[in-house]
Amino acid sequence: MDWRRRLTALLHGPEPTLEQATRAAIAFGGVQDCTIQFADVPTDELRRAAVGGACAALGIEPTPDQRIR
Repeated sequence: MDWRRRLTALLHGPEPTLEQATRAAIAFGGVQDCTIQFADVPTDELRRAAVGGACAALGIEPTPDQRIR
């Protein structure tokens, strides 16, 4: 769990709001879960879908190559 706190601090600073911390937990945990639940999906396809979902949870726009096609 410490890695999630460190990534959250990188995104939102050392004292994220509850909303920011919650969104980050959803985004990072969701990506982690997707690698297990969808292990049979091709890596590039899963990466686009998982990163797109994480960006949505964080309230940010994915880069063009990360958008779900």
